[in-house]
Parts: sequence; structure tokens; C-alpha cells
Amino acid sequence: MTTHEILQDLIGQIEDENLLKLMADELKLKQEKPEKPTIWEEKRDLENKLGQIQGECEKLLTIISYDLGSPLNSLKSIADLLMLDVQMVDNPMLTDSARYLSSQIETLQQKMANLIEWASIRVKNYQIKPETFKLCDIAQQLIDDLKKQAQNKGITVNLPEEKEIWVRTDRNMMRVVLQNLLSNAVKFARKGDQITLECEYKENTVRFGITDTGIGMSAAKIQGIFQVERKNNQRGTANEAGLGLGLPIVKTLLELHEIPFEISSERGKGTSVSLEIPKGEIH
Repeated sequence: MTTHEILQDLIGQIEDENLLKLMADELKLKQEKPEKPTIWEEKRDLENKLGQIQGECEKLLTIISYDLGSPLNSLKSIADLLMLDVQMVDNPMLTDSARYLSSQIETLQQKMANLIEWASIRVKNYQIKPETFKLCDIAQQLIDDLKKQAQNKGITVNLPEEKEIWVRTDRNMMRVVLQNLLSNAVKFARKGDQITLECEYKENTVRFGITDTGIGMSAAKIQGIFQVERKNNQRGTANEAGLGLGLPIVKTLLELHEIPFEISSERGKGTSVSLEIPKGEIH
């Protein structure tokens, strides 16, 4: 073998050794560096983390609802008993104080209920549970709850003449919606104003309306009342406070249940809200 051939052979061996070394280094790097997860694996991990966060939020909502709701209910019961006692005493200042305490507790309960409801809609996997029921039964219960506040403000509430109105929708949702609409009507009504509830059957729906002769609002105001990001915590005619969540909750719930609604108002003349609720079939 010539010198040239020997050199060529040595060069070939060196090149082979370098190639093997490079391959070994690449293999070592692959072993040390884990493979990048695919987009589907990343999506699954994010969904798992989101589920954990959602579960923790739901637990937190349950705890808040119970830990705050129970003491408030106890306070309300005590305030109601106090109202009965002070009515037997000829002391206007004490009577007014007891009435004010009761109304403030009711306001706080309503605020907490709205906060919990709004958070639940945003956090929980909201489920619709339709059932057939009499709409006026819920309306009557809510009016009974608001009777004291309406009487104290000198407001008249007129119920629908037709009581046997059956609808098919989520009962709890409808209760929350009507509670917020009626509370708003009472909140922004003045002494001597009237709130009128109307029900009538359409072809496949029930039209339910709430009309008040309260302070009303402008068209520009209507555009903003359903937006949470805008501050809509206007005080009522008796200086009642609020969080401005009532109507955004109403809008969100009605849209989730695909129930059309309209609102019209004129400053100084009052407000009218109407819903088109699926009609319930009685068998």
C-alpha cells in the first residue's frame, strides 16, 4: 500500500469517527431535551387546569353563599320580630329605626344574591332546566316580598287580571329575572306612582309586561344599563343603593334561555319591560 493510500485510509477513518461523534452528540441532546408537547397536549393541559380553577371557584361561591347568607337570614328574622315589637310601642323614632334596619338588611340580601348569581353565570357550567308552571304564582310571591317597601314609598302594585297563565322555562331563572325587574320598578318609583303587571297569551308564547310610572330614563341611559363595565349604580327615589348588576343579570339570563325582551322608557314618565316567554302546555 502506497503512502497516499495509507493517508487516504486514515482520513476516511477520522471522518467516520467524527461522524459517529456528531451522531452520538445529537442523540445525547435528544435524550437530555424532552420533546416539545403537541398543540393537542397543550390544549388538554389547559383544559385540565381550567377545570381545576373552575372547581375551586364553584367551591368558593358555595362557601360565600352559605357563610354570608345564613347570618343575613338570621338578622332578617330578628329585624322582622323587632318590627312586630316596636309597633306596640308609641315611639316613632324607634319604629323608623327598626324599619330602616329591616330595609337595609333586605337591600344587602338582594346585593349578595345578585353577586352570587352573576358569578355563578360566569363561572359555573350553567344548565337550563325547563318546567311548566304558573307565572303569576312567582310574580305574586315576589310582590308579597316587596309589599312593605312599596307601601313605605306609597306605591301601588297592580296584578294581572288573568291568573292562570302557564309558561315553560327555567323556574329559578324566571324568579331571578322578575325579582330584579320588580325591585328596579319599586326602587325608581315615587310616592303615588303605580306598577302594573300584565299577562296575555300569544300564539306560542306568553307576553309578560311590567310598567311603572316612575322617574324613567333617557335612551342613552338604556344603552348603558346592561353593561357591567359601566357604572350603573344609580340610587333610588328613597336613596336606595345598588350594585348595578340587576339588569345585566336579567339580560344575560334571558339571552341564555333565548327569551326575547324589550325595554322602553321616557324620563319623568316611567319604564316598560316586556318578555316573550314560551307558553306552557297543560295536559
